[in-house]
Amino acid sequence: MQDIVEAYQYRKLLECFTFERTAQVIRPEEMASLKKLLTVEGKQNAENSEVIGINNVFHLSLGHLARNHRVFNELQLALGV
Repeated sequence: MQDIVEAYQYRKLLECFTFERTAQVIRPEEMASLKKLLTVEGKQNAENSEVIGINNVFHLSLGHLARNHRVFNELQLALGV
């Protein structure tokens, strides 16, 4: 149980930094791409696997947009992708 808690705490640390950094440097066309990813979650008949897949893509996209390779690599590890 402790390992799971620590993994989520680490992921939270990475994702909070990534979100903050991305908000500072994102361009309008990049924001539009992120918004398109979120439309899947609003679909009434969305499969859980589809939502989980898009969620991973969304978080990795934020990591890429943060323009920090180390953080992006750590996010990949934390997400298990």
